[in-house]
Amino acid sequence: DGTAANDKASGGATHTVQGHGYDVVLMYDNPLGMMEGLNIFGGYSWIDQVSDARESYGWGAKYAVGGLTVGYQATTDSNPAADSIIDAYDNQAYGVSFNINDNLSVSYGAHKSTQEKNGLANVDLETKSAQIAYTLGGAAIKIAETDVENKAYGASDINGTLIGVTLAF
Repeated sequence: DGTAANDKASGGATHTVQGHGYDVVLMYDNPLGMMEGLNIFGGYSWIDQVSDARESYGWGAKYAVGGLTVGYQATTDSNPAADSIIDAYDNQAYGVSFNINDNLSVSYGAHKSTQEKNGLANVDLETKSAQIAYTLGGAAIKIAETDVENKAYGASDINGTLIGVTLAF
């Protein structure tokens, strides 16, 4: 009956949202032939639903050279719901990874999302994570240490360590 549709869809008997929208994404590798390994991208999305319009846009870049990869991305999702006190989400994320050799890699990533509210104080949610992975043939050991501040845009924090061992047969 369409009750489990995602953010940009509606379904059957219980939903009667009408409207239209479009998405545009541009990606460009090695701009102007200046930097092999550089990829820049940007996108825009607009959805007009009878009672409101939703707009999202973002841009970013990724650069890879040798075993090093660095990336950054910024996005904004405005007017996520017409009946909400939330006006927009502004997001910034970056990451860096390095393959030390064929078997060992390390990486770090961070994400900050600001929930902008109409007439109320904005709330920041921040996530930071460091990872290390060692693979040998079909076996892998992976460790990730993650810290989240203001989870779910609330006042609580959460920290965790993940240790994974996988075997491929």
